[in-house]
Amino acid sequence: MKQLLRFLPYAGPASVLLAAPTLAQNDECTGAIALSLGATAFDTSTATLSATPWPCAFNGGPDLWYTYTAPNLNSVTFDTCAGTTYDTALEVFDGTCGALNPLVCNDDSCFLQSSINVTPSAVGDVFYIRVGGYNGATGAGTLTVTDFPPLTNDSCATAIALTNGVPTAFDNFGAGTSAPAWPCGL
Repeated sequence: MKQLLRFLPYAGPASVLLAAPTLAQNDECTGAIALSLGATAFDTSTATLSATPWPCAFNGGPDLWYTYTAPNLNSVTFDTCAGTTYDTALEVFDGTCGALNPLVCNDDSCFLQSSINVTPSAVGDVFYIRVGGYNGATGAGTLTVTDFPPLTNDSCATAIALTNGVPTAFDNFGAGTSAPAWPCGL
Protein backbone atom coordinates (compact mmCIF):
# COMPACT_ATOMS: atom_id res chain seq x y z
CA MET A 1 0.00 0.00 0.00
CA LYS A 2 1.38 3.34 -0.95
CA GLN A 3 1.10 6.33 1.38
CA LEU A 4 0.11 9.60 -0.05
CA LEU A 5 2.06 12.49 1.39
CA ARG A 6 0.90 16.02 0.92
CA PHE A 7 3.29 18.92 1.26
CA LEU A 8 2.31 22.50 1.75
CA PRO A 9 4.13 25.13 -0.25
CA TYR A 10 7.11 26.68 1.53
CA ALA A 11 6.26 30.13 2.86
CA GLY A 12 9.57 31.04 4.45
CA PRO A 13 10.69 30.80 8.07
CA ALA A 14 7.90 30.68 10.60
CA SER A 15 7.92 33.33 13.26
CA VAL A 16 5.91 33.41 16.41
CA LEU A 17 5.18 36.67 18.12
CA LEU A 18 4.57 36.48 21.82
CA ALA A 19 3.00 39.53 23.37
CA ALA A 20 4.47 40.70 26.65
CA PRO A 21 1.92 40.92 29.43
CA THR A 22 0.37 44.35 29.70
CA LEU A 23 1.34 45.99 32.98
CA ALA A 24 -1.26 47.82 35.00
CA GLN A 25 -1.09 51.63 35.12
CA ASN A 26 -0.37 51.36 38.85
CA ASP A 27 2.44 48.80 38.61
CA GLU A 28 4.82 51.47 39.94
CA CYS A 29 4.36 54.24 42.49
CA THR A 30 4.37 56.96 39.81
CA GLY A 31 1.21 55.46 38.28
CA ALA A 32 -0.65 55.06 41.58
CA ILE A 33 -4.44 55.11 41.29
CA ALA A 34 -6.43 57.37 43.63
CA LEU A 35 -8.71 55.58 46.08
CA SER A 36 -11.84 56.80 47.80
CA LEU A 37 -13.85 55.19 50.58
CA GLY A 38 -15.22 51.77 49.68
CA ALA A 39 -13.97 48.69 47.83
CA THR A 40 -11.63 48.53 44.82
CA ALA A 41 -10.90 45.30 42.92
CA PHE A 42 -7.26 44.53 42.12
CA ASP A 43 -5.22 41.77 40.49
CA THR A 44 -1.46 41.45 40.99
CA SER A 45 -1.13 38.46 38.62
CA THR A 46 0.71 40.47 35.94
CA ALA A 47 2.31 43.02 38.28
CA THR A 48 6.05 43.35 38.80
CA LEU A 49 7.99 43.70 42.04
CA SER A 50 8.87 47.32 42.83
CA ALA A 51 12.41 48.31 43.75
CA THR A 52 11.28 49.41 47.23
CA PRO A 53 11.97 46.39 49.50
CA TRP A 54 9.18 44.94 51.65
CA PRO A 55 9.91 45.17 55.42
CA CYS A 56 7.26 42.51 56.05
CA ALA A 57 5.76 39.61 54.05
CA PHE A 58 9.01 37.62 53.68
CA ASN A 59 10.38 39.29 50.54
CA GLY A 60 6.95 40.50 49.47
CA GLY A 61 5.69 39.99 45.97
CA PRO A 62 4.62 41.76 42.82
CA ASP A 63 2.71 44.87 43.82
CA LEU A 64 0.25 47.54 42.75
CA TRP A 65 0.16 51.13 44.01
CA TYR A 66 -2.69 53.38 45.15
CA THR A 67 -3.01 56.81 46.79
CA TYR A 68 -5.49 58.09 49.33
CA THR A 69 -5.90 61.79 50.15
CA ALA A 70 -7.36 62.35 53.62
CA PRO A 71 -10.52 64.49 53.41
CA ASN A 72 -10.62 64.80 57.22
CA LEU A 73 -8.68 63.73 60.32
CA ASN A 74 -10.51 60.42 60.72
CA SER A 75 -8.52 57.25 61.26
CA VAL A 76 -8.32 55.29 57.96
CA THR A 77 -8.14 51.52 57.49
CA PHE A 78 -6.89 49.85 54.30
CA ASP A 79 -7.58 46.13 54.16
CA THR A 80 -7.78 43.08 51.89
CA CYS A 81 -9.83 41.08 54.41
CA ALA A 82 -12.96 40.55 52.29
CA GLY A 83 -13.01 39.16 48.77
CA THR A 84 -9.32 38.21 48.63
CA THR A 85 -8.25 34.58 48.44
CA TYR A 86 -4.45 34.74 48.44
CA ASP A 87 -1.88 35.68 51.10
CA THR A 88 -1.65 39.47 50.82
CA ALA A 89 0.64 42.15 52.22
CA LEU A 90 0.00 45.90 52.55
CA GLU A 91 2.36 48.79 53.14
CA VAL A 92 1.50 52.47 53.62
CA PHE A 93 3.85 55.39 52.99
CA ASP A 94 3.72 59.15 53.01
CA GLY A 95 6.02 61.50 51.11
CA THR A 96 6.33 61.31 47.33
CA CYS A 97 7.21 58.52 44.92
CA GLY A 98 10.78 59.79 44.72
CA ALA A 99 11.07 60.02 48.52
CA LEU A 100 8.70 57.54 50.16
CA ASN A 101 8.57 57.42 53.94
CA PRO A 102 7.39 53.98 55.15
CA LEU A 103 4.75 54.22 57.89
CA VAL A 104 3.50 50.67 58.47
CA CYS A 105 3.58 47.25 56.81
CA ASN A 106 1.26 44.31 57.51
CA ASP A 107 1.00 40.66 56.57
CA ASP A 108 -1.73 38.43 58.02
CA SER A 109 -3.97 40.70 60.06
CA CYS A 110 -7.18 38.88 59.09
CA PHE A 111 -6.13 35.27 58.46
CA LEU A 112 -3.82 35.44 55.41
CA GLN A 113 -5.06 38.87 54.37
CA SER A 114 -3.84 42.25 55.60
CA SER A 115 -5.12 45.38 57.33
CA ILE A 116 -3.45 48.69 58.18
CA ASN A 117 -4.74 51.68 60.11
CA VAL A 118 -3.28 55.19 59.83
CA THR A 119 -4.36 58.60 61.09
CA PRO A 120 -3.63 61.70 59.03
CA SER A 121 -1.97 64.61 60.80
CA ALA A 122 -3.64 67.14 58.48
CA VAL A 123 -6.52 67.30 56.03
CA GLY A 124 -5.08 66.63 52.57
CA ASP A 125 -2.35 64.23 53.73
CA VAL A 126 -1.54 61.82 50.90
CA PHE A 127 -0.85 58.17 51.66
CA TYR A 128 0.68 55.72 49.17
CA ILE A 129 -0.65 52.18 49.56
CA ARG A 130 1.22 49.19 48.15
CA VAL A 131 -0.70 45.91 47.72
CA GLY A 132 1.28 42.72 47.18
CA GLY A 133 1.62 39.18 48.43
CA TYR A 134 3.57 37.12 50.92
CA ASN A 135 6.78 35.59 49.52
CA GLY A 136 5.93 36.36 45.89
CA ALA A 137 2.23 35.37 46.04
CA THR A 138 -0.07 37.01 43.48
CA GLY A 139 -3.78 37.00 42.84
CA ALA A 140 -7.00 38.96 42.72
CA GLY A 141 -8.76 40.63 45.59
CA THR A 142 -10.47 43.64 47.03
CA LEU A 143 -8.83 46.61 48.74
CA THR A 144 -11.29 48.31 51.09
CA VAL A 145 -10.86 51.82 52.49
CA THR A 146 -12.83 52.76 55.62
CA ASP A 147 -12.55 55.81 57.85
CA PHE A 148 -13.58 56.14 61.46
CA PRO A 149 -14.44 59.42 63.18
CA PRO A 150 -12.36 60.26 66.24
CA LEU A 151 -13.55 58.69 69.48
CA THR A 152 -15.33 61.14 71.76
CA ASN A 153 -13.81 59.59 74.87
CA ASP A 154 -10.20 59.14 73.74
CA SER A 155 -8.75 61.13 76.63
CA CYS A 156 -9.28 61.54 80.37
CA ALA A 157 -10.78 64.98 79.77
CA THR A 158 -13.54 63.49 77.57
CA ALA A 159 -14.28 60.39 79.68
CA ILE A 160 -17.81 58.95 79.57
CA ALA A 161 -19.56 58.49 82.92
CA LEU A 162 -20.54 54.93 83.80
CA THR A 163 -23.61 53.92 85.78
CA ASN A 164 -23.29 51.20 88.38
CA GLY A 165 -24.89 47.96 87.15
CA VAL A 166 -25.56 49.20 83.60
CA PRO A 167 -23.58 47.35 80.91
CA THR A 168 -21.61 49.67 78.63
CA ALA A 169 -20.36 48.48 75.24
CA PHE A 170 -16.97 49.74 74.10
CA ASP A 171 -14.58 49.45 71.19
CA ASN A 172 -11.06 50.83 71.36
CA PHE A 173 -10.39 50.55 67.61
CA GLY A 174 -8.80 53.80 66.49
CA ALA A 175 -8.07 54.92 70.05
CA GLY A 176 -4.81 56.65 70.83
CA THR A 177 -2.46 55.92 73.71
CA SER A 178 -3.04 58.31 76.59
CA ALA A 179 -0.58 59.55 79.17
CA PRO A 180 0.46 58.43 81.71
CA ALA A 181 1.92 55.13 80.51
CA TRP A 182 0.24 51.90 81.59
CA PRO A 183 1.98 50.33 84.61
CA CYS A 184 0.80 46.89 83.42
CA GLY A 185 -0.20 45.17 80.18
CA LEU A 186 3.25 45.16 78.64
